[in-house]
Amino acid sequence: MVANSIYENLNDTNKNLLTHNYQYSCYQGDIINKNMDDWCKENCN
Repeated sequence: MVANSIYENLNDTNKNLLTHNYQYSCYQGDIINKNMDDWCKENCN
């Protein structure tokens, strides 16, 4: 989750990764750390 004040300072590319959560008055997204995702695929079987 990202506060409104942080969201306002993001560039448009990063803003497009998030959607507004009206229940909590913030922004959220399903953001994946590519390196961590690769590590999990290799080590979490």
